[in-house]
Amino acid sequence: MALAFPPMPLFFLIFFAFIPLFTALEKERNYKYLLVYIAFFAYHAGTQWWISSWQEHTDPYLFVSGIVVAILHPLFFLAPFAVYFILRKYIGQNIALWFFPVVWTIFEWLHSLGDLGYTWLSIAHTQHTNIYWYQILDIAGTYGCSLLIAFANILIYKIIIKARTMPANQSGRMYLRGLFRPLENKIYAFLIYFILMLPMVYGYMVIKDYDYDRDLAAHKYINIGLIQPNIDPWHKWEKDNLQQINTLIKLQDSLVKAMGRINLFIWPETAIPMLNMRINTELRFGSIQDNVNRHGTSLLAGMAQYKFFKPNEPLPVTVRYASNDSSHPFCAYNAAVMLNPAPYSTYPPQTYHKGKLTPFAEGMPFVEQLTFAKDWVKWGVGISSWTKGNRQYNLEVKNSDAHCAIAPVICIESIFPDFVRNFVDNGAQVMAVITNDAWYDHTFGPEQHYVIAATRAIENRRYLARCANSGVTGFISPIGTSLFRADQYKPTAIAASIPLIDGNKTFYTIHGDYLPKALCLIMLAGVPAVYVRRKNTSHKK
Repeated sequence: MALAFPPMPLFFLIFFAFIPLFTALEKERNYKYLLVYIAFFAYHAGTQWWISSWQEHTDPYLFVSGIVVAILHPLFFLAPFAVYFILRKYIGQNIALWFFPVVWTIFEWLHSLGDLGYTWLSIAHTQHTNIYWYQILDIAGTYGCSLLIAFANILIYKIIIKARTMPANQSGRMYLRGLFRPLENKIYAFLIYFILMLPMVYGYMVIKDYDYDRDLAAHKYINIGLIQPNIDPWHKWEKDNLQQINTLIKLQDSLVKAMGRINLFIWPETAIPMLNMRINTELRFGSIQDNVNRHGTSLLAGMAQYKFFKPNEPLPVTVRYASNDSSHPFCAYNAAVMLNPAPYSTYPPQTYHKGKLTPFAEGMPFVEQLTFAKDWVKWGVGISSWTKGNRQYNLEVKNSDAHCAIAPVICIESIFPDFVRNFVDNGAQVMAVITNDAWYDHTFGPEQHYVIAATRAIENRRYLARCANSGVTGFISPIGTSLFRADQYKPTAIAASIPLIDGNKTFYTIHGDYLPKALCLIMLAGVPAVYVRRKNTSHKK
């Protein structure tokens, strides 16, 4: 499973990666849960070892948290196997195996919900380089792909089980012929072929019809510049913040000089750190707005936004106090701000507050319910204990040359399929992902995050602009391929003309996670029916 996960290119391994585990679990063992835990510890550690960062300046909190997550996260994967063991006990292994793909898919979906939601390790993400097969995302979504992968594993496993009854003294050729002689195995082989080839045919048709130049000619487009400052994240909040802004503006100016007219600049997550209360609270951006006016270009930037509360105003659980003075309560938001040039600028400018916070790094999960624990976990770098945004909406680019709705996806929000598709369903013509993956430079983390963003582009058939502090920064097409991509780990800027897709919503964009919800109904209806039937049959015997 780990070898199938990006950036490793061995995507085909996932189609039989579950089989060794199922083989080990065939006999009833007292330590069966330990076997499952070991398997998924290996999967997590092999794919997400980078969470501890392993850099020279790594904060101890981040280093330790990566190890803790590696130990605790595999426990979540015990859930689908616990259901499988229960089903196996009451309805038998043969039927329980058929239900397992349904159980697994429901598990992945449930694991995306709530403050502890985490879809990073969805087995569907292994298929990023299997680009033709992966196009089925716009119909089935991520969880539909996971369902097909899980079914392929079960079908191959069923064939292997049948193979054990074949005579062992046959030649290899005769053995293979005999293996597919039983009608059951022929059906299983056909279904495997169906799972592998039908999405490929669909993907071929989609990709054949896709053409970037034709999209530019058929649709309105926007010239977007992505600014990658490559600022050391460990010292970001300690350095001269104005100097960081000057670095971004210089990169902008150089891009305009090299490329000509830009309609929208995008800066990465928290590109505007704590400058002063006038900027971060009142949202009066002074020289930044002046630069926007001078170029006549809109700017989408990540920022730390502060909101101070008036007397008698209701206070959220995550409230803090300036200088420990209870008369100055405030909240901090990981935000995105849209600055449009005069005369299209507004005050206050449009802002969006991040609605999916990274558990423990950006805030205590379920803090609204666990109010007593709000200060238990705080990261010592930058700002911890952000307040979660409670509204999801697009931001509007408006200047003399461009007018469009853009999805302001912030960092880890990009790993949640249904969350991102809401932006498009509400009218986003292009998607933007702003992030700071520099905590994990020179590891697999930034590349995996980029690949997952490409999954969102396919699901919704929208162009996507991704701007990261140190990379991966680039433009992604509606079929999940990179149009242009900046070199990592250096200050740079790139630009591209991006078509604005209006309407043309995909099946997934319209219906969201319909599949796992339907599978829940199948489980609720199907399992009791099978159990009752088996019980009645056994009584008759």
